[in-house]
Parts: sequence; structure tokens; C-alpha cells
Amino acid sequence: MPETMTQPLTPDSFMECPIHGRAKPAFICQHLHHGSGLGFFTPAELPTPDDPWAQAWCGDCERKAIEVGEWNDESEGFASFRWVCEGCFEVARKRNA
Repeated sequence: MPETMTQPLTPDSFMECPIHGRAKPAFICQHLHHGSGLGFFTPAELPTPDDPWAQAWCGDCERKAIEVGEWNDESEGFASFRWVCEGCFEVARKRNA
């Protein structure tokens, strides 16, 4: 489902999700958005006040980042991260973990 954010993103941002209503934004790779059983990777560091958004990517994206040595334009292009609400993030986690 498409989710919309009506203002520029800040640590205090919320978005309107057609499924979960008003929720904090998170981001996932394009593969997790509709995938199932793909693995679910998150950063080792916990969110901070300056970077409070939940983040996740699939096993293929993890392998790509390792192959190129880091998260960079190539690996991020492969992942094609997209914003989702925290509710959709948790749904993706359950489908892919």
C-alpha cells in the first residue's frame, strides 16, 4: 500500500498509512516491501535521536553490501530503500524473518 508523508522528514515526523493510520516512518529495502522469507537484517547500532528510524534490508541486500564493502551508491541502489510506517515495518519483519 502506498504511504504518504506530507512534510519533510524530521526526527519528529509521522506519516499517514492507509493500513495503520498515523505512524512513525521506517525504511526497508524494495525486496522486503512485498517479499517473504528473504531474511531481515537491521543495523547493529540502535536508533539515535538524530537518526531515529527503524531500518531493515533482506539477505540479498546484505550480501550486496558485503560484496561492495559497505553501504554506498551501488548497494543502496540495489536495495532501493523505501519509506513505510512502523506498522508495515513489523509486518515485513514477520513475513521475512
